Amino acid sequence: MLGEYVLAEQHWQEAYNQNMLIGAPDMAASLGNNLGKVYTKLKEYEVAEQMLLDALTNFDQLGDVTRWANCMDNLADLYEEIGDLQACKRTLEQAITRLEPDATLEHSQKLLKTMQHRLECLEPN
Repeated sequence: MLGEYVLAEQHWQEAYNQNMLIGAPDMAASLGNNLGKVYTKLKEYEVAEQMLLDALTNFDQLGDVTRWANCMDNLADLYEEIGDLQACKRTLEQAITRLEPDATLEHSQKLLKTMQHRLECLEPN
């Protein structure tokens, strides 16, 4: 299983590097988000966080709230995995707050419900 992530990292990183030559922010955001998820699985948390933060900046500049929120959800995954539950909660809260007014599409609504459920599970009883 780990080998699949290593292979994915190589392919995504190559695509990311090629995109940097072209300079397409929408593709950079998507590739950065994917690389962030892969680096999280590979437990390369600092690299994962930086890739996700860079992707968030690009999604924000593009005004793509749904993909931005999806990337925030991936960042919350990273924080949860390293045991920083406060950062995980803050990240989910921020994503939910920003996504709620724009959650008109089915994908956005599903993402919103998933994040709301995750946040409820993190709340102390």
